Amino acid sequence: RAAMFMVGVPGLMLASLIPFISLPPRGVNDVGEVAPEFAAVNIKDGHGGGATGQLFIAYRAILSQTHWVMCCAAVVVQSLSMTAASEWYPTYLHRSVGISTKEAGMVMGVALVAGGCGGTLLFGRLAQQAAASYESAYFLVPALLIVPGALCLFAAVNLANTALLSCFWLSSSLFFVFSFQAPATAIMMNAVPPHLRAQSMALSALISKSFDMAGPLAIGIVSDISDLKTAMQLLWIVSLASDVFWWAGYWLLSPLPKVTAASHEGDLSLASLFSEPAKEACDERAPISRSGKQEQSYSSIA
Repeated sequence: RAAMFMVGVPGLMLASLIPFISLPPRGVNDVGEVAPEFAAVNIKDGHGGGATGQLFIAYRAILSQTHWVMCCAAVVVQSLSMTAASEWYPTYLHRSVGISTKEAGMVMGVALVAGGCGGTLLFGRLAQQAAASYESAYFLVPALLIVPGALCLFAAVNLANTALLSCFWLSSSLFFVFSFQAPATAIMMNAVPPHLRAQSMALSALISKSFDMAGPLAIGIVSDISDLKTAMQLLWIVSLASDVFWWAGYWLLSPLPKVTAASHEGDLSLASLFSEPAKEACDERAPISRSGKQEQSYSSIA
């Protein structure tokens, strides 16, 4: 109960500020032509094409983007492992390692905060910097980091025999695994025009949440057939499987659509959010392709 108040009350206070924030215009940082596959989509700035048919056209256009589909597939597969770990790892620690339920819950909580938040922030920044110099960096960064994350998850299941070791290996795993969060958001936003970005993220969340509960279910089924430790091996195996999609996106797909970012000047302080539309700066350095050629910069929305 105390934890609910510690998290919920500050959340409500922050949420109460949202009506007073001035939002930036859609596409304020994007200058460029709309791709042909989006030409028939008229849902723009909330006007026109409110019919159901227009929604189907919008979703069909989003699903026609191979970058978006590949990224969504990687996120869905990785979510299977992450959801299963959050549901079953404390139980595994209690049953197989002999850690109390209180300690097991603390291990999971500390790992999520330390590893998850740290990995998201650090590797999100790393991916953004890499995108200024290398094409398809948003696919490359998760592709490189999912493997050490899966290996740490293997250690968390098979090598950890104390609460401290379990916390260390699980935190390390989540630190690397959460490297996909910011790059995935950037890919899904860059792959579609501004007026479809909200629908793009909503569709991604719907697909991901529709599948990720299959992870805990699979752990339960395998545990009933064999034992819990055997079932927990699925965590790192499925995590490795998601890496196939990140590497496929990097090697098989062309770079994300190139968009010239509009230049803006203005205050980027917190106070500016409540006084005028937020303004973003664009790094104008040209990405370097895998062939070594300079490419025109495309916007990074992370």
